[in-house]
Amino acid sequence: MTVPAPWHTRYQSLAGELSALAPGAPPVLVCSTVNLDEIFVMDADRLDRLVAAGEAAGGYAAQLVAGVRREVATGSDAELSWDWPEGPAWVGGVLGAPDRAQVGGTGPQAAWALGVLGARTVMALQCREREQVDVLPDGVLVCRAGSLVPVRDLVTTDGPARARHQVLEIPRGTVRGGVPLARSHRLILRFAPIALEVDPDFLSMQPALARQAGGGLLSGLNGLSASDTSSLRWTADVARCWRDAGTEPRHLELGDTLHPDELRERVLSLRGLFSSLGLSLFELQRIWGGPGDPARAALELAVGLGCQCVVVHADRWSMAVHRSAPALMVRRLMAGNLLASARAGATAPQVGLGPSPAATYAEDIPASEELVGGWRADCCPGPYLAHPAATIGLGDTFAAGLLLAGALEGRAGSGTV
Repeated sequence: MTVPAPWHTRYQSLAGELSALAPGAPPVLVCSTVNLDEIFVMDADRLDRLVAAGEAAGGYAAQLVAGVRREVATGSDAELSWDWPEGPAWVGGVLGAPDRAQVGGTGPQAAWALGVLGARTVMALQCREREQVDVLPDGVLVCRAGSLVPVRDLVTTDGPARARHQVLEIPRGTVRGGVPLARSHRLILRFAPIALEVDPDFLSMQPALARQAGGGLLSGLNGLSASDTSSLRWTADVARCWRDAGTEPRHLELGDTLHPDELRERVLSLRGLFSSLGLSLFELQRIWGGPGDPARAALELAVGLGCQCVVVHADRWSMAVHRSAPALMVRRLMAGNLLASARAGATAPQVGLGPSPAATYAEDIPASEELVGGWRADCCPGPYLAHPAATIGLGDTFAAGLLLAGALEGRAGSGTV
């Protein structure tokens, strides 16, 4: 029996293959929310100022700092939301100017990671105002009057971006209550629901584009308002078009929510329209049923949602519960881990994908094993960095790697790692 190479060697080999093959990959179609993220890099002083100001102000501000304190104590990545339009101005008044601004939303973040490698994406884009378009990644294509147009060639308007979120980046080692935080994490502060990019030009071109695509990415269901049925219908229309054209994979990536019942209902309304579902271990536990064996929980979710694969990404490993060839699924997981790890070493997606010499590979991970009914679980460790430069967008970047590997399957070089 051939003994697999060490994980670091396998990831080095895959990094070279993905970098070489990405520019020739079929395009990935993206249906998502799009917004502007303002990033605040937090230290103990900034956290203390935020807590003191919120407790003094009361109302929504007090709710905000209570949520921040709770999530900082758990060390979890989380999204907190309120119906508070004045929230961004209040946060800026307390914390000062953001450290940077960048595109937000799972789809745009994934497109950014793919575009850096030269891979193409076609994105639904309704909001074409200058402030929003300026932060979209180069290489994104959008639909206009039956043609594909580079996003940089769009004629933009002067209105403000439709939505912006504040993101608190909290580095490992930040001291709270006299105790250094053991894990870097980020908190996304949402102050209004955000609708999907309902782009009629994009939908009209899907019958042709979907037949040539290497996959499709659906996301943004966690940020919708309870009354936003039009965004849900739009997602179903796009996913149905992809299914009818045979697009694979049709990947639905979830996100955190304070309203798990609403999110579960939205996902169930799309049953049978997506072929794979992606979520973090934290989201699997919070939204879909608490702690326990992640493989069994993911299997129950896959059967209940009528999809062929559920992918769970955690800090040190990723897992797929699926019915595909194990070698191909492990390659997809490794591609997701690799892109996410490269981004964790910086503050943005990276061209250089080679794993860091400082990366470690966990051994205490869930088992790869056969499950009931022809299903199986495959799990592999990722190149884990104990001191990431940033954590925002890592789940989205993981999804990008997953889709890139899927788009490249069957081409030269695939399946060799």
